[in-house]
Amino acid sequence: MEFATGAVEWGTVPDWIAGIGSVLAFAGLAYGLWWEVRQRRLDRDDAMAH
Repeated sequence: MEFATGAVEWGTVPDWIAGIGSVLAFAGLAYGLWWEVRQRRLDRDDAMAH
């Protein structure tokens, strides 16, 4: 019985760092967009209340 040792190529450390950085950049962008929409909605509701 043989096992497939080393059959999966995981990449290098710089590849992993770049991948994680890309995911974090996208998450930060999504959070910033959500925050801006939320703030504008609160400002609009506050302006309409006055």
